[in-house]
Amino acid sequence: MSYSFLAIADVHLGLKLFNLPELEQDMRDNFSRLVDLAIDLKVDYVFVSGDLYEHNRPSPDLIKFVKQQSDKLNANGIIIAGIAGDHDKPINGASWVQLSGIVPVQQISEQFVGLDYCDHSPLLIPKLAEVPYKNKVEWIFLHGHVPELFKFSEEKKLLDIKQLNLLETYPSLKGVILGDIHVPTDSKIHDPTGKRSPLPYIGYCGSLGVTKTDEVGQKTGILYFDGKEIKRHPFKLDRKFVRLYLGDSLEPINWINKFAAFFKAHEGKKPVIIVEYDKTCEEKLSLISPLYEVGIVKKLAIKRRNMEDGETEEKQVINLRSELKTNDRIEKVLKELVPEKEAFDFTHSLLNNLEDPAMVLDELKEKYL
Repeated sequence: MSYSFLAIADVHLGLKLFNLPELEQDMRDNFSRLVDLAIDLKVDYVFVSGDLYEHNRPSPDLIKFVKQQSDKLNANGIIIAGIAGDHDKPINGASWVQLSGIVPVQQISEQFVGLDYCDHSPLLIPKLAEVPYKNKVEWIFLHGHVPELFKFSEEKKLLDIKQLNLLETYPSLKGVILGDIHVPTDSKIHDPTGKRSPLPYIGYCGSLGVTKTDEVGQKTGILYFDGKEIKRHPFKLDRKFVRLYLGDSLEPINWINKFAAFFKAHEGKKPVIIVEYDKTCEEKLSLISPLYEVGIVKKLAIKRRNMEDGETEEKQVINLRSELKTNDRIEKVLKELVPEKEAFDFTHSLLNNLEDPAMVLDELKEKYL
């Protein structure tokens, strides 16, 4: 029986990039346009390979929005199914993904297998091996790190699918669709025997929109299986993002002229202009005011490192908001931003005692006042 589908991941509904409400709304708009695309293409399914939501406690309003979109798909004969990612994983067994009208992958057909993310992803591999209808499985949906596709794999997210010998275990397999890595990646599962043709697909959907600054400028496209082959279907964002390094950019008076046609083409939504700067050019920050007239401007401090042996100079964005996830990362970022020891100690102590900041301030008063 022939069928078609769209596959997405890492939508991160509820994410407010740069703490701007309009960019949070963009996430919803992207999802709505994805639903319209599925209806236009008359696919049978839409699959979500994890991280539909930014948080595992989405607001009732956000759940209602997704339910409305799910109902819209259902009204057009399209089933939306998926798995939970690390951001929206089930709490006490309750899956917010399913409460939004999205059914678990396994409930559709024995042709599809999908497993929710868990904090020790290697445990998912034995579960895949235990599927009783392996000879019927055509598509597998997972959320985590496959080391052959992502070299910086975390141990807790590791998906070592080589343990399964996929081609032998799943003789009908057409592909493995992954979530978590936001960079769209397309590859094929290797067949050492050279007998399998065509080779099954394996790849990351990529994020549906821009969720971090390092995603600006990366390729986009929705995974689309038309019944015969899987490919990338165009999906252009309706808000454009631009990155400028202040040290390399044209004089500010020329910036608007340079991007005039570009800005005019995106009159509906102001473009986001990310201006990167370091110590060598921070005195030019006062000159970027013309950009505020035509876009949403965000300034990001960066660190530049000269590479050895004449290699290209590397720019590293210091994005405190994205780094504040673990104590180690807090220290790493603070050492870059607050090199003076006493100021570092105070700031680090304050960040590690957010539940009782008054205690930290009282200690500071006792010491200096």
